Amino acid sequence: MKLPHVSTKSLIKKFIFLPTALCMAVLIILLPSFKIVEAAEWRSGQKQTVASAETIQNDLYIVSKTISSKGNINGDLTVAGGTVEIAGNISDNINAVGKTISISSAVGKSIRAAGGEVSIMGTVANDVIVLGNEVDIESTRIGRDVVVTGGSVFINSPINGDVSVKAQEITLGSNAVINGDFTYSADSEVVMESGAKVNGKTVFNQNKNSHDENGAKEWMGGLLLSWLIIKIVSLVAATFILGLIFAKFMKGMAGDVFVSPYKEMGRGAGVFFATPFILLIVAITGIGFQLALIGFGLYIISLLLATVVATVVVGSKLYALFTKSSTYEVNWKTVLLGCFAFYVLTLVPFFGFIIQML
Repeated sequence: MKLPHVSTKSLIKKFIFLPTALCMAVLIILLPSFKIVEAAEWRSGQKQTVASAETIQNDLYIVSKTISSKGNINGDLTVAGGTVEIAGNISDNINAVGKTISISSAVGKSIRAAGGEVSIMGTVANDVIVLGNEVDIESTRIGRDVVVTGGSVFINSPINGDVSVKAQEITLGSNAVINGDFTYSADSEVVMESGAKVNGKTVFNQNKNSHDENGAKEWMGGLLLSWLIIKIVSLVAATFILGLIFAKFMKGMAGDVFVSPYKEMGRGAGVFFATPFILLIVAITGIGFQLALIGFGLYIISLLLATVVATVVVGSKLYALFTKSSTYEVNWKTVLLGCFAFYVLTLVPFFGFIIQML
C-alpha cells in the first residue's frame, strides 16, 4: 500500500506551529496586563538611572544590573535588576524584582516587590505585597493591607488595613499601628516594641517543626533554585540558537500567528488536548502500544519546541510594538525580550503554572 505523501511544511505546522499557538494563547491573552502600549518607555543596560529632575509621563520598564530611579513617574514603574533604589514619586504602582530593593517613594497605588533584602519607606496609598528573605517596612503611612512572606520581617509603620505575615521571626516596631487584623505564622510569637499596637484581632499560627525542617527547607530551596537556573539558562540558550539560526522561519511564523491569533489559538488548543487522548485510545485498544509511546515522545518534543518558538515569536511581537514597526524582526534583542516576557509570565498564578508545564 502506498503511503500518502506528507510534506515537511505540513509536519512543521502540525507538530510545531499548532502547539506554538497554544503557548501563544496565554501570552497573547496576558499582553494587555503588561500595559504594553506605544507610549510606554523601556530602558535596559548595565546601569540605569532616572535623575531626580526627570519626569516620566508614562509607564516605565527598566531591566538592569543596577537601577536608581529618583525622578517622578506618572504611571507604573516596573523594574528587574540586582540592586534597585527607588526614591521618586510614583503616581501608580511599583513592581520590583531584585537582590536588594530600597523604596522610599510616595506611591499613589500599590507596591509589589520580591527580593533578597527589601526595604520600604515613604507612603503607600493602597497595598504592600512583599516576598523576601529580610523585609523592613518603615513607611510613614500605608493606606490598605500588607502581605509579607519572608525570613526576618520588621514592620514599623501605621497601617490602615489588615496585615498578614508568614516568616521565621517577626518584630513590630514602636511606630507600628495596625488598625485592622494581624494574622501571622512564625517560629515564635511576634516581638512587640514599646508603642506597637494592633487595634483588630491578632491570630498566631506557630510554624510546626520549624527547627527540624530548616535543613530540609534549605536543601529543597537549593534544589529548586538550581532547577530554576538550569531551566532559564536552557531556555535562553535554546531560544538564541534556534531563533538566530532559523531567523527567517521565525519571522514568517510571527507574521502568520498574529494575522489570525484567535484562530491559531483554537487550533493549538485542539492539538494540545486531542493528541494525548487519541494516543491513549491507540494504546489501550491494542492498535499499537509502542506506536503510542513513540507518539507521546514526539508530542512532548513538539511542546518543548513550541515553547522555544513561542518565546521567539512573542519577543518579535513586543519589539515591533516598542519600535512601532510594521514588520517583525528576529535578533538578539527580540530573543532576549521574549525570554524576559516568558519568565515574567511564569510568575503569574495559574497561567504561570500552565506555561511552566509546557
